[in-house]
Amino acid sequence: MSQSISEQQLVKMFFVIKDGTEIDAASDDMHMAYTTVREHASEEMVSWVDESECLRFRPDQLTKRHLFVFEQFAGRAFEFVREAKAVLVGPRCLISCFLDDQPIPPGTHPVMTTAMRNLIVCSSGL
Repeated sequence: MSQSISEQQLVKMFFVIKDGTEIDAASDDMHMAYTTVREHASEEMVSWVDESECLRFRPDQLTKRHLFVFEQFAGRAFEFVREAKAVLVGPRCLISCFLDDQPIPPGTHPVMTTAMRNLIVCSSGL
């Protein structure tokens, strides 16, 4: 397994698709993220779920060890999972974490991409 998965001791990773959408219809980013994760994690750790399945989870059972990948940060399922303590990321965030061998952001806020990771902002003349 990837160092970032074992360090964070993730239990389960869920790739969330809209209700009524086939897995094959998911975006290229979602498929690439899923494929990348499957190269580093066991089959039991990774699964596709639709939004209605997300709403069936018990919020008190979701922890920082549960990772949800959403293509768009919107909708009832997203809001439901966001209120729980699970980690929320976008597919590009996950892809870049694995390709750059970086840990998955464990923050309390959803992360769509890591494009500004390690960015230093300076201002003067305030």
